[in-house]
Amino acid sequence: MRGGMLIGEPEYGHNILIELAKDGLYTDDVDIEVARVHLDVLKKLRECDLLKKEDITQFDLLYYSCRSPICRDIFEYLADWCPEALKANVFTDDPREVGYPLIHYCVVDGWIR
Repeated sequence: MRGGMLIGEPEYGHNILIELAKDGLYTDDVDIEVARVHLDVLKKLRECDLLKKEDITQFDLLYYSCRSPICRDIFEYLADWCPEALKANVFTDDPREVGYPLIHYCVVDGWIR
């Protein structure tokens, strides 16, 4: 299980990879520094082969990282590594739904302005 990093409830946004990809929805200097640290940790996990390319789509890491402007560098890092995740359907809370591409959530939820 890669040292317990995947333990949690990913369908509710809980595992260490999801927590590293997202951050608070604030823009103060502390949160910006935390986002930089999160990005550094993600890079180190990738170097150690503990973060896998398929994790980006499996855990919807682009979805979580695009929700906050301070996570822009995390989003760009993950999107550059796995551009096909931009076209993948994102999870939904309803198991009967297939989900929509990431751009749908960005527009509907107002993350793109």
